[in-house]
Amino acid sequence: MSLPTKTLAAILVEQKKDLVVDEICLPRTLDVGQVLVEFSYSGICGSQIGEIDGIKGPDKWLPHLLGHEASGKVLAIGPGVRCVAP
Repeated sequence: MSLPTKTLAAILVEQKKDLVVDEICLPRTLDVGQVLVEFSYSGICGSQIGEIDGIKGPDKWLPHLLGHEASGKVLAIGPGVRCVAP
């Protein structure tokens, strides 16, 4: 099976602005402990709403992706991963 090279992502580029939905490149290889998951569903938690709205203060990590509460299918695992399998 060939792995995807791109995906759509909701990106927080600037606080207090709409998220930007854009295509991003995926890594060709996974590092130690990394897992590539094809999301079926993803949520944005209250803390991330605070990041978007800027109520948590300036975000020094912009731009970044949102939606760490997700479910999906494991497509590939990096070296050392033992808890999940494709």
